[in-house]
Amino acid sequence: MATPPPVPDDPSSEPGRLPRHVVPDHYALHLRPDLEAATFSGTVAIEARVVEACSAVVLNAAELAVTSATVLVDGLPVVPDVAIDDEAERLVLSGLDLAPGPIRLE
Repeated sequence: MATPPPVPDDPSSEPGRLPRHVVPDHYALHLRPDLEAATFSGTVAIEARVVEACSAVVLNAAELAVTSATVLVDGLPVVPDVAIDDEAERLVLSGLDLAPGPIRLE
């Protein structure tokens, strides 16, 4: 994975909080636990609203390995640049051009 870009500035956010330009509305999780290895795999879909135009989406991602990501805008898939910031425990989906409105992250 690429080196993560800087997390977008959000003057309204508090230290340690995610930027507020994208707000989640609903999460759909499908997890497959491996009890012997104490790990899991799976998929996540997040219905969200872009409240302020932005070029990146930042998500919490502590100890996760992300293999792919897609952003659906008006039902059309957009493949973002994906980077994990291990130190900040964040996943950054960048290279986007998101206008206010609904999106789906997969």
